[in-house]
Amino acid sequence: MKNMQKKKILVFGTFDGIHGGHIHFLKEAKKLGELFVSVASDKSIMLRKKRLPERKQLSRVSDLKKQNVAKVVSVGDNTLNSWSVIKKINPDVIALGYDQDELKKALLKEKKYTAGKFEIKTMSAFKPRELHSSIINKKCAFCTIPEIKARTIIENKYAWAFPTNIPIVPGHVLISPKRCVATFEDMTKEEQSAVFSLQSKLKTALKKTFTAEGFNIAWNEGEFAGQSVPHFHLHLLPRKPGDTGITKYEPRKFIYRPGSREATPEKELQEIVKIIRKNLNI
Repeated sequence: MKNMQKKKILVFGTFDGIHGGHIHFLKEAKKLGELFVSVASDKSIMLRKKRLPERKQLSRVSDLKKQNVAKVVSVGDNTLNSWSVIKKINPDVIALGYDQDELKKALLKEKKYTAGKFEIKTMSAFKPRELHSSIINKKCAFCTIPEIKARTIIENKYAWAFPTNIPIVPGHVLISPKRCVATFEDMTKEEQSAVFSLQSKLKTALKKTFTAEGFNIAWNEGEFAGQSVPHFHLHLLPRKPGDTGITKYEPRKFIYRPGSREATPEKELQEIVKIIRKNLNI
């Protein structure tokens, strides 16, 4: 009988770039039972928001499956409020995010589905002033400034690398996951591996390009630790004798920026990209 089985929990969402807020929501919903996720289709998003999402529906489904929190992740209906996924799954609980008020109102109007068939529970918010798609996408320079993507040195399926425009030393490179996530823990194992794979390849190229004899490799996590962009980025700095700026390597000193630094013109950054790419043999 249904009441002897694990409860079925259904959640709805766009999930256009998974971040820490999404992960918190999904984990909280999973605590209630067996999790099923309905990802909004491209057509339904166009109908509701009058624009397409940044990521296609199959990419968004793939991103969610990699989180390994749900039993089933599927694309939702193309027609708004048809609720076919509810009929198919027959959930015990529909878990809503703290900001899904419109969805809650729509569900409550559907008396024939809500009356005695499932509960509606709203999950708690997690850092709503930081971890919300509209805030992250608006603030994240890596996701919104086209010049940054244009200066890509190397990329793989999950990550890419580019020179920072305010380098500590020549060849100062940043490596980031393509998905907009703020911390190392927010990344999937595939994304973490992709970042370090690019780091390994770049070290070889930076040795050739800048005669590097050593490297500083670090990241800042959280605003109070100096993270200014809410998108994880690994700093890779080639170092050699005679470098100006940071010369003392006591941990509390070398991770801070040595005074003010001027931005490097985009034309010069593109030249750096060409030189490093040449030494990557790509």
